[in-house]
Amino acid sequence: MTGVANTAGAGGATDGTGTAATFNRPYGITTDGTNLYVVDQSNCKIRKIVIVTGVVSSLTGVANTAGTWGATDGAAAAALFNYPTDITSDGSSLYVVDQGNNEIRKIQ
Repeated sequence: MTGVANTAGAGGATDGTGTAATFNRPYGITTDGTNLYVVDQSNCKIRKIVIVTGVVSSLTGVANTAGTWGATDGAAAAALFNYPTDITSDGSSLYVVDQGNNEIRKIQ
C-alpha cells in the first residue's frame, strides 16, 4: 500500500501533486475511472485527484484555502458546503451528502 495524496498526520487545504497536496479529514470517495473525487470534510470542499498523475485540485471552493461553511449553490468555486460526508457519481454528475445542511447536492 502507498499513499496517493497527503502525508499521514498532516492537515491542510493545499492543492498539488501526491503527498504535496493536503487534506483535512478526507471522508467519502468515488471515481469516474479517470479521477478520484474526495470529500475534504473539514475544509468543506470536494477535491479531484487525477489518478494517472496524482494531481490534486479543489473542485469546489477556493484553491489552497480552507473552506468556509455555508449552503451556497452556483459555480463550483463559489459553492459552499457544511461538513460534506459522502459522494457518488452516476457517470455525468456528482452527488454529495452535505450533512451540516441536511441536503443532497448535485455537481454537474
